[in-house]
Amino acid sequence: MKKISLFTALLSMMFYLFLQTGACGEEAPIRITTWNLEHMMSEDVYTQWREFCAQEAVGWDDTEAKKQGKSPELTYCSAHSGMHWPGNGYREALSLRTRENFQEKVNALKLRAAELDSDIFAFQEVSDAAAIGRILPEDRYTVFFRKMPGIAMQVGYAVKKSLARTAAVRLIEDLAVCDVRDRIDLNNPSSCTEDSYRTRPGLELTVTIRGESVTFLNVHLKSSCRSYAVNDLPENAGKRARRGCRMLRDQIPVLESWIDSRARNNELFVLLGDFNRDFVREITKKMPARLDGSSSKDPILAQTKIGSIFKELSDNDPDGADLYFEWQKINGPWKRTCTREDGSSYKVRSCHRGIDHLLFSKSFVKVFLDNRQRVAGEGSDYGDESYCADRARPSDHCPVSLTVY
Repeated sequence: MKKISLFTALLSMMFYLFLQTGACGEEAPIRITTWNLEHMMSEDVYTQWREFCAQEAVGWDDTEAKKQGKSPELTYCSAHSGMHWPGNGYREALSLRTRENFQEKVNALKLRAAELDSDIFAFQEVSDAAAIGRILPEDRYTVFFRKMPGIAMQVGYAVKKSLARTAAVRLIEDLAVCDVRDRIDLNNPSSCTEDSYRTRPGLELTVTIRGESVTFLNVHLKSSCRSYAVNDLPENAGKRARRGCRMLRDQIPVLESWIDSRARNNELFVLLGDFNRDFVREITKKMPARLDGSSSKDPILAQTKIGSIFKELSDNDPDGADLYFEWQKINGPWKRTCTREDGSSYKVRSCHRGIDHLLFSKSFVKVFLDNRQRVAGEGSDYGDESYCADRARPSDHCPVSLTVY
């Protein structure tokens, strides 16, 4: 029996090394994907959401839902309407407010996930671990999710079993901030009253890749401040944008602290997710890190005026706090033309461009990306069959991936 046990153990180790390095002794490519699944819910959460929002007293209206005491752990009742936003002027996708239609979304996400076959998925806008489990095979992936109470849509990971055995996660709660009017302590953006709206927390994942420990931070930052200088909005900016930029501004010190801590320890790290921020536009517009004359290497104070988030975070202070990113062009048109029965046409949007990112530390680049031929970025939409008013749109975001060879 001892010989059999030893033989079995050796076989297991050989299989593990085969998965890590490939059949011919070469290191197998590693694919990392960030993917916002757009209000993705487990079956149980979907049932709770639909039963509440479909009530006659609510009628899928967010204002009425609040009056009727909707749980903050259920997403907006206005979600998945299929109507063009903002304004709800016309239908651009199938409503997902029936179980059958929502299952079409799930099936499409499941198919794309299988095509990607990524080693590490970082997901945004998922209700719980079971939501992620709906689109990935349990025998091939381990799901990592930590829920912060009072927030409907959060972030999580799925990691291939061959990598997951040494993985560990940690919730970064300080990224869940609220507006000034909802704070218990005015000087602490994450000290929020119980029923207030908060942004999503981050989730840290540490995993061993090719013998190196790598730490990931999966984020879904505040929306509505996509391209403005964070502390310098034009006079015609609306209330939504002003609130969005205020709350995004409060998340920046948390990100910088996380990055600086990793850099001081000379760790390999990756910051990825839905940043709701166009870094390429920041760079092409030559937006400075600070607007008040101070240096990005100076501490962020309450009065500090920030312009570019990317330059603020990537300041090489301490040494190693430099960030790199590979621009992933999403294949497929941003808008598609659809035709109604009467022959008239309308435009539908495929998925957001320029706000989903993978940012790599200098240390990660030195170890894994020392030759640009060893890295490839990619993204693509869901194809013609997924768009127009009679079809279930899988998500308003497309998966964005980077493969390390």
